Amino acid sequence: MTTDVIWLGALVLPASLAAVLLARGGDRRRTAAAAPFALLPLAALAVLGTGAGAGTGSGTGGLVLVDALSRPLVLVATVLYAAALVVTARSGAPGALRLTALLLLCGSGNALALLAADVRTLVAGCLVTTVAVALMARLPAGGPARSAARLHLALAVTSDAALVAAAVLVVGAGGVRLADVPAVVATSPVLVPVVALTLVAFGIRAATFPLHGWLPLVESTVAIPVGAVLSGTVVKVGLVGLLRMLPLGETALPGWGTALVVVGLAGGLLAVVPGVLNDDAEVSLGYSTVGQMGFITVLVGVALAIPELARACALSAVVYAVHHGMAKGGVVLSVQIWQRHGGGRLRPLVLAGAAVLALAVVGAPFGSGAVAKYAASAPSPTAPSRPPSPSRCRSSRRSPR
Repeated sequence: MTTDVIWLGALVLPASLAAVLLARGGDRRRTAAAAPFALLPLAALAVLGTGAGAGTGSGTGGLVLVDALSRPLVLVATVLYAAALVVTARSGAPGALRLTALLLLCGSGNALALLAADVRTLVAGCLVTTVAVALMARLPAGGPARSAARLHLALAVTSDAALVAAAVLVVGAGGVRLADVPAVVATSPVLVPVVALTLVAFGIRAATFPLHGWLPLVESTVAIPVGAVLSGTVVKVGLVGLLRMLPLGETALPGWGTALVVVGLAGGLLAVVPGVLNDDAEVSLGYSTVGQMGFITVLVGVALAIPELARACALSAVVYAVHHGMAKGGVVLSVQIWQRHGGGRLRPLVLAGAAVLALAVVGAPFGSGAVAKYAASAPSPTAPSRPPSPSRCRSSRRSPR
């Protein structure tokens, strides 16, 4: 109970600060300057690994699930949101205070979804994130921004409706805790609808082809700090949702898995064309994220088809997601840093930093991209040379959680 209170306080603190910023009166600029520090408790708790199933993911109680999947992604999220808040505060734009508040709200929902230990908490985190992103997408003026906001809202509502429907089926089958969901779904008569609804709900959130159209459009119209957190961490909620809600490691679904691999490869390859041909840097970065999330989706598809590889694929996907979140978020933020400092004495440093991040994104040797791509290629679909023992089978079925 004490641990739950501590985590709840860390999750509510950014949202509370957002409410203060949205209220009239008081020294809101000073409050906005302190906004990045509101994320420090979340980062500290993630490092300490305090929570249900900390370190193993095997806990049966508590508000959050801190394990090898959620811990690194939450750390990436806190870093990116803090950086986005600093850049927003230094921009001096007329809507900076409102944008700061919405980034804090989005950060709370984002972290809640990544850390959720049960289905209802996951749904709550996704809904808060949807509201925050929808409000940020509406901030820019002009026709393109309105069109992008409408497209995002339509797909986000579809995603949330599919998620709520899947959650109702899963809870009805007895899968309240996310640690139990894969086993419950695998042996339940609602297997097919839950898998279909989960792929729709989190495929949209992960900007997976062909449900990706909202990301490049929104990223091209919103403020640059918003684009950084969208590409860097908001889409990673889709990955975590797939890993938590699908019956990975419990049963072989070669049809669904193969379809997901094909869709992921199609997104990874086809996103290159509009990304290269577009003149807008933010649109190109959005399509780059679509492509990278496509390759991550391939790992989920392999895990869905081959239960023995589920744990290795899940961990490889998280390694790739951590690399992509930091590198892509940094590249997007470097666009605004270049606009502010590209013509001054900091020009060489800005260029050097952006170049390092860009090389990491494309997987240059000796960088995080090369490590992430190697980790993604490590799981092999080759069948074992001898049948595994029953105890090994049971162990592999439990491992993704």
